[in-house]
Amino acid sequence: MKKSLLAASTALTVVLAAGHTIAATQPEDAAATQAWVDPVTVRLGDSVTGALIEGDSRTTGDGLMDRYVLDLAAGTRVEIVMRSDAFDTFLIAGFLGADGFEQIAVDDDGLGEGLNSRLRFTAAEAGQYEIRSRGFAGLGAGDYTLTFAERAPAQEPSVGSLAVGSSVAGALSADDATLEWAEDYRYDSYRFQAQAGDRLEAIARSDEFDTTLLVTRESRWGAVEQVAFDDDGLGDGTNSRVRFHIQEGGDYTLQVSSYSPDSVGAYQLDLTRREPLPAPIAVVAGAEISGEISSTDAVADDDLPFDAYAFEAAPGQRFEILASSSSFPTAIEVGRMDGSGGWESLAFGDGTMGAQPNSRLIFSPSEGGTYIVRIGASEATMRGDYMLTVRDRGPLPPAPPAGSIGVGDSVAGVLAEADGVSPNEKFFDEYDVRTEAGQRLSITARSDVFDTYLIVYRRQVGGEYEIVAEDDDSGGDLDSRVLLNSEGGDYRIQVTSYSPGETGDYSLVVRDLGQAAMPSPLVFGGSIDGGVTDADALTETEVHYDSYGFNLAEGERAQFVARSDEFDTFLIVTRRDEQGFEYLSYDDDGFGDGTTNSRLTFAAAEAGDYELWVVPLDPATSGTYSLEARLLGPTPPSVPIILGATVNGELRDGDGLAAEATNYDGYTFQGTVGQRVRIDMSSESFDTFLLLGVHGQGGLSAIGENDDVGSGTNSSITMTLPGDALYEVWATSYAVGETGDYALTITDLGPEPGPGSLLIGATIRGALNDQDPVGVTGAFHDAYRFEGELDHTVRITATSNAFDTYLELGRWQDGVFTSLAEDDDGLSDLNSLLTFTFPETGSYVVRVRSYAPGATGDYVLTVEEAPPI
Repeated sequence: MKKSLLAASTALTVVLAAGHTIAATQPEDAAATQAWVDPVTVRLGDSVTGALIEGDSRTTGDGLMDRYVLDLAAGTRVEIVMRSDAFDTFLIAGFLGADGFEQIAVDDDGLGEGLNSRLRFTAAEAGQYEIRSRGFAGLGAGDYTLTFAERAPAQEPSVGSLAVGSSVAGALSADDATLEWAEDYRYDSYRFQAQAGDRLEAIARSDEFDTTLLVTRESRWGAVEQVAFDDDGLGDGTNSRVRFHIQEGGDYTLQVSSYSPDSVGAYQLDLTRREPLPAPIAVVAGAEISGEISSTDAVADDDLPFDAYAFEAAPGQRFEILASSSSFPTAIEVGRMDGSGGWESLAFGDGTMGAQPNSRLIFSPSEGGTYIVRIGASEATMRGDYMLTVRDRGPLPPAPPAGSIGVGDSVAGVLAEADGVSPNEKFFDEYDVRTEAGQRLSITARSDVFDTYLIVYRRQVGGEYEIVAEDDDSGGDLDSRVLLNSEGGDYRIQVTSYSPGETGDYSLVVRDLGQAAMPSPLVFGGSIDGGVTDADALTETEVHYDSYGFNLAEGERAQFVARSDEFDTFLIVTRRDEQGFEYLSYDDDGFGDGTTNSRLTFAAAEAGDYELWVVPLDPATSGTYSLEARLLGPTPPSVPIILGATVNGELRDGDGLAAEATNYDGYTFQGTVGQRVRIDMSSESFDTFLLLGVHGQGGLSAIGENDDVGSGTNSSITMTLPGDALYEVWATSYAVGETGDYALTITDLGPEPGPGSLLIGATIRGALNDQDPVGVTGAFHDAYRFEGELDHTVRITATSNAFDTYLELGRWQDGVFTSLAEDDDGLSDLNSLLTFTFPETGSYVVRVRSYAPGATGDYVLTVEEAPPI
């Protein structure tokens, strides 16, 4: 079982399904959402530690952001890396020219680490460049680091030329240039000229690797603008076909690369001009058109033949498009001649008129202009006559007058076809409600027959209504709930469905939640007898609760225990903010014994006031409880451990606290690259769990973990260390709340044994066992050395009936293995195959390991000569 001990979960249960995310939808004062702070000047080579906090630059779209300015010479290649443990980072770069900030590059996850960013660009001209560091979707807040570096000159690709209508035979090799954003991928580049309006098709085929095609154009900033991309457009699994439309004449580039890293081999590239599309036939709304799909019709990018008709539309005009045929199932599509493919699809209809092979499409454009409807069959071989009608449905019918609902009232309603209709064909009912400033209102719509959707509007000074909140499923299942912090005055509630055309019964409830509970003081070291009753304040999800206030210093830890024989307790640590509450930590059954009692240990990331809520897990329950609170002090520091020594320790409540709320003791040691260690933990008091981490630039990162050795409750990790670094071991328990004595030993197994030797053409029958070396994946492996000659090719297979094999081929130097190629299932589902051409003469090493960690058993390894790739 995989455990995550280093990073805390951010999800709360359905108890907090509505949360303060609804509060975030409330309108903000415009002046408060536009603020600018002067940027900080930095230089390439600088590293910055910063924090997104209130008072930084802020815009409505970007949220909080910090700004930095670089002075760059023309042609400078820049790399900026942003990391944070507090939020998902996002970087924006722009040129500060005569017209102000001109955005030239953005990045979210360029490091491939999920939440950290790497932005690269080339300065097209000398001058100042502004870097904006913020959070993804404008949600960033907290600490971060930034590094500004100059990149080495790019490896210039060998660019060939390719005329439209010609072919080229090429080959990817280890000497080719690498993609700037993915350095494990080689590519060949071909420049071609195209005219505005050209419809082009490029095809790349290879029997030796899975091809990809990328059409690009270079911007004035040296950034690559993607025009079109394809992996398997030919539909045969490994060959590519990209079809694209030239909007602006000039020079373009075709890049041939591979789907997998480090793949090389021969390929064939063809670039052809496609026939121009015939002009669509103009039609007038209301006319019935008869036509025929035939073998002479134009063909779309999906190879389906079609006929095209053009009609004029005004913004918001409502159309119904009907297609019928007795010869084939019809498909209709509405779009515009636009985009890199020359076609922008806006709406699609395929067999939506019951059992008949006919189609109906409802379409209402947001802007006026010429639109095109395409009609065809659902399969490329289908032909025959059809009828097509484009009908103007007229303006939307006037919505019935809004009903009314009072705070504290409920309404039983029915969505029906006689109700109001939105432009997206959803029926709706509306209700007006008068509120007082400061009210906390819960608005809930429920239905057993359709997926409800709520939209809340506020009446403005001029009488118009403006959306302030909307919700789909926060009420649980398919029900909707909006939390409204009222500014006073009149609001309008719209009850509708998530999907067009749904009808049926529903209920609407508007409930006054009252004021949030004022926290009672919490004294550490004591016990409180309390009770949750119907007179208590309500959470945003309409559950009664008690609140207790406390103060912690930065890094200080506190433990809370709630017990009750009358309801299942739930503990939440919160902090008040401008939008309501920020939920920081929670617990249901922290004792791990399946009881209704809770135990929550909380470490304060910063000094300040916090609140502890005692909440029934089941909103229908209530009753008495006892609450205990005690300070645990700061997290004890990890202590050095001597390799070879045995530590007799004890897990207890005051120990470190992992993200999953298990206690741990930390031990550190210095390790060297290639060194093998074995970590053993045993206990007669609890089920042990081990974690091994390495300290680096981003803090402590987990590289190994283990729960049970064999069928027992003791743990063991054997690992070949990946680098010279400080390593840390966490001795902990598998389940929350377990304590007791344990023994821990770290044994130095010395360097990884050198690989054995084999000759090309040999077959080896070997076995993985628990004494073999272990890599960072946790898998045991055997290694064999052999000699390879320049441009010679080998075929390596590994098969086993005991485990899923995995092959790695690389070089071994000074006890360090560097991988050049690898494979999991190239031979079959559980067996491996590698075909490799040696880039130089020398010694190579093949490793046989299992795909999953800890697997052992017999295997067969074969290394043999193969024809050149």
